[in-house]
Amino acid sequence: MADNEITESIDTSVKNTSITQNQSEEEAKAQALLEEKDSESRLRTYSGSAGKAITVLLCVWPAVCGALQTQIFEQDANVKRIRITGPGNGANCVITFDIL
Repeated sequence: MADNEITESIDTSVKNTSITQNQSEEEAKAQALLEEKDSESRLRTYSGSAGKAITVLLCVWPAVCGALQTQIFEQDANVKRIRITGPGNGANCVITFDIL
């Protein structure tokens, strides 16, 4: 009887170890899929001439916003900056001018 109990105990232990390993593997696969999906949502690729234009625009946008906020621009364009809303040099920046 003792041998049967030992055998059953070993079988149960092996099954539990197998289940734990399977769960760990499944959790690792789920985490990998989640990370892959998350990176896909952040990564954007553009192709062709439109892609090049978008890439250039994204690179120069902060410089354009910065130039619009200078006194030199105000003097050359004969405008006065009233307010800036949104992030200083981002795509959501709104600069309001008064035409002189």
